[in-house]
Amino acid sequence: MPSNLTEIIFIIDKSTSMEPIREQTIAAFNKFLEDQQREPGRAMLTLVFFSSSGKYETRYSGADIRRVNPLTAVDYVPDGMTALSDAIGKTINETGARLEQTPESERPAHVLVAILTDGAENDSKDYTVAKIKEKILHQETKYSWKFLFLGAGLQDAVQAVAGAYGIGGLMCCPYNADAQGIAKSVSSVSCATSQLRTSGAIDAGWVVEDGGAVGADNPAAAKP
Repeated sequence: MPSNLTEIIFIIDKSTSMEPIREQTIAAFNKFLEDQQREPGRAMLTLVFFSSSGKYETRYSGADIRRVNPLTAVDYVPDGMTALSDAIGKTINETGARLEQTPESERPAHVLVAILTDGAENDSKDYTVAKIKEKILHQETKYSWKFLFLGAGLQDAVQAVAGAYGIGGLMCCPYNADAQGIAKSVSSVSCATSQLRTSGAIDAGWVVEDGGAVGADNPAAAKP
């Protein structure tokens, strides 16, 4: 497997409650994309949006990150509930199946899964929280995947949700559901991704203190 190849899997909540920070979420992702497209080395991007059970969209699957286009307001329209467990489970299954069919010499050396949500599970039909915890542990122990959890709310509450999935507190980033908070969380993912791509590891300093608010007056903001 190429030592300089990383797969970044970004699972983003698109439920109705994300509507107040819709523009900021798009802008923050576009800034993340811009930053990672400038990084040395090779990277693939899998981008997933989810809301209610059955509303699951794989927008990119193992795409060369330099060929990924910025999001627009048309691409990201929040609606529905939060089938978080189903989204994680389906993404792991789809990615695992694709990588299994990929020749060993072409598989990524590192896989990072970042999960961004503003709420807790409330609509999954196919997977329980316990089953997702089992799947995450399997990917971590057998394939050395890394999982980050970004959740809106207080630290203890976010860590409790992540912990139920088996994601430890050091891999969590609580954020406020506003422009500055979403910018901080996605900037933190970019920091962790850069660390993994350059050193093969994520250190304890991956959570940034201030991501810088992004919005309509920022160059990274989305355009329809």
